Amino acid sequence: MTAPPVVIGIDPGLSGAIVCVRPREVLACLDMPIETGTANRRRISAPVLVHLLTQIVQEHRVTTVALERVAAMPGQGVSSMFSFGRSLGVVEGVVAALGLELSYYSPASWKRRYGLTGRAKEASRTRALELYPAAAEWLERKKDHGRADAILLAHTRLTEA
Repeated sequence: MTAPPVVIGIDPGLSGAIVCVRPREVLACLDMPIETGTANRRRISAPVLVHLLTQIVQEHRVTTVALERVAAMPGQGVSSMFSFGRSLGVVEGVVAALGLELSYYSPASWKRRYGLTGRAKEASRTRALELYPAAAEWLERKKDHGRADAILLAHTRLTEA
């Protein structure tokens, strides 16, 4: 009997998250590890991200990561675009260094798939709970939309396999 597929989903923003799912079950759910860098600017902690992903990979035998393909948004300032690009690069570098397969999903494609286009961030929490009701403990707060997005990204990859 083959084991069900397991996928890591990552919302790469500073308020993003890392999840590990298999069909109908969330195995791990973590907020993106953040540190304070120069000039008191927040950024993803690459060493902590390596540690967290290594633990998830070893514990759940994961080889695949679903990552949101992000880009600059209209009206976004230069500083925030640079910060967001840096965050994406850190995540991509860590995933590549760990030798994991990486699948990208644009916000437009995965949000359209779940009927979230043009809807508030709260809608992603609702949709993630519909698909993974047992994940309620990880999606209690309004600010848990990054966790919900990561769950939906992982679910997208799972349902393509």
